[in-house]
Amino acid sequence: MGTGLESTIRYDGRLLPGAGSGSWLLLPLPAEADSQPFSREETMIEGTIDGFPFRAPLGSDGIRISAAVQQAVGAQAGDQVVIEITRVGEEPEVRVPADFQRALDSASPKVQSLWHGITPLARREWVRWIASAKQEVTRAKRIEVGMDKLSKGMRRPCCFPGLNFVTKDLVPPEDTWVGLPGAKARKSA
Repeated sequence: MGTGLESTIRYDGRLLPGAGSGSWLLLPLPAEADSQPFSREETMIEGTIDGFPFRAPLGSDGIRISAAVQQAVGAQAGDQVVIEITRVGEEPEVRVPADFQRALDSASPKVQSLWHGITPLARREWVRWIASAKQEVTRAKRIEVGMDKLSKGMRRPCCFPGLNFVTKDLVPPEDTWVGLPGAKARKSA
């Protein structure tokens, strides 16, 4: 977990149901996390849950644990887990393709402001979504649709397959998550 920061927090926490209809769980932070570098502002953290490595956003309400991480850890709402976290340093900036950059440069100030306000990870998702088009027509359409979505305040492209897209046909689904020694047994889907 090399982030260059000295502060790492290790504690026992209880997984709580997430708000709304999402499949994520919430892991509240202990009181000592209110100091830097865990200022409860939207930031990325990385660490382990019961020995399983993960990376997640930290919000004002705590850490949101995705369904994929829950399944890999074998945890559910109400479970007590051992958590160790540290703040992730700055995300590397992605190189924006020229055609997408031209569209951003000619976009409204609202779109430009949103683009510069989203995280580098979110910008990377937009670029990956556009770059994954196999035909020029599809790519041009995605840029057009992307500009429309950004103008409506969408911070990420909808329905982007993320990790599964990156590892498509390279890694079987059962090998996407590998547990660490001592981690709880993974429940089968």
